[in-house]
Amino acid sequence: MKVLNAEQIRAADRYTIEHEPISSLDLMERAATRWARRFMERYSEPKRTYILCGPGNNGGDGLVIARILANRGYEVELWLPQWGARTTEEFEHNLQRLPQRQGIVIRRFSEGEDFPPLRGEHYFIDALFGAGLKRGITGWLAELVEYVNTHAEIRVAVDMPSGLPADRMPEGAVLRCERTLTFQVPKLSLLMDEMVQYVGMWECIDIGLDRAFIDRLESPYSYLTEAEAAAMLKGRPVEGHKGHFGHALLVAGSYGKVGAAALAALACLRSGVGLLTVRVPTCGVTPLHAWVPEAMVDADGQATHWSAPVDTRRYRAVGIGPGIGTHEETKRALLATLRNMQIHRGNGRGVVLDADAINIVAEEERIEREWLREVVCTPHPGEFRRWAGWEEDPFARLELQRRLSATLGCYILYKGHYSRVSTPQGEVYFNSTGNEGMATAGSGDVLTGIIVGLLAQGYSPHEASVLGMFVHGLAGDLAARERGAHALIARDIAEHLGQAFLHLQRKGARE
Repeated sequence: MKVLNAEQIRAADRYTIEHEPISSLDLMERAATRWARRFMERYSEPKRTYILCGPGNNGGDGLVIARILANRGYEVELWLPQWGARTTEEFEHNLQRLPQRQGIVIRRFSEGEDFPPLRGEHYFIDALFGAGLKRGITGWLAELVEYVNTHAEIRVAVDMPSGLPADRMPEGAVLRCERTLTFQVPKLSLLMDEMVQYVGMWECIDIGLDRAFIDRLESPYSYLTEAEAAAMLKGRPVEGHKGHFGHALLVAGSYGKVGAAALAALACLRSGVGLLTVRVPTCGVTPLHAWVPEAMVDADGQATHWSAPVDTRRYRAVGIGPGIGTHEETKRALLATLRNMQIHRGNGRGVVLDADAINIVAEEERIEREWLREVVCTPHPGEFRRWAGWEEDPFARLELQRRLSATLGCYILYKGHYSRVSTPQGEVYFNSTGNEGMATAGSGDVLTGIIVGLLAQGYSPHEASVLGMFVHGLAGDLAARERGAHALIARDIAEHLGQAFLHLQRKGARE
């Protein structure tokens, strides 16, 4: 699903009005009706409902919503702040259409007056400003926003929380919402971890904008849907044997961190790989045999850490990093292995670098760009900071990630609340699965194992990183549904991979 900027959304509105054809008033009626329908599904108990309306078309949406909710038994009170801004034609039309006998209370107030009181259990709908906000909320309106943030109970945004632009950092006050019901497509701000405090949970409401026009719009950003992930999943031929599904190598673990190797190995096997070898220091041999008996173990000469380069030529996919540490011998072994893999690149081998492998790459000036071409790198924010630098502005940080992928020709899976994959072509895929319970030790090791397993089966780096990200989050969601987010551990994610793949397989069969 494409992620569009504010100007593209306005263009889609205009095109739909001109070519459906439909009047702007009727398009507003359709959009607000669908929004109200979803709101009533989410909040089905009619309560007092305050609706804050600005003078523009976002406020016009709010007026339509007020009419619909009042007709369905919600006790509606409209807040119409007055600060001299001109109202749109659509706003005025829908103000006149409000039913006179439904008991809708209209409160107009301006600077210098007390804000209206909020009484009892209630909902609060934010229709002050929408996605096209051009400047920050300051002054008296900022005071109003903070009053709502402090006193209103369940706050729900129409399209976007007021004060939060669609595709850049806010410059003033922002109304903090429990839920955002956005129109038609995701906006980039909805997918920034730092904006969750304003957005809460969000979902898209299809308002019938012209799909063919949206398909023609160019955007480097996509929000990965279940249907798109299911379409990437390959079938397993019934005549296949273990050699058909690839031989993978994981270089993982060190003294005290053998669990990282075990988790990555379990996830790799659960992802469908045919054969798996795990290179661990000798301290990890017995634990690996005991915990993951399906994996073969290749013991390093050292007892506590990875110390020597690995010949990777017989493996279809290689994953390096979970729990390996940053011992000097480990650094030399990694650099030598990367150099040798670059020399012998011709066999279509897929490579994943994670955790300490990224930390080592970050501090090494001897790394050549070609060594990372087509490699999948899976940093969390701290590892990304050490590797690429940092931007406090999350939109600038996203651009930093895109540039690094393009410069090195690698795939970067930046892990977070909304994990995302950037590609060498400048595309970014945001994940739609996952939950707060997955913020637990070992979760990233499981992700590495999944991607390595997919690469070994013949998925391209693009497919493996994007699909692996989705499946990882889906397995976490299935695990949380069964065990709860508080109790979730990384092993739960690995153990729910079978259900996740089965879910996608069934979804693909239905499409």
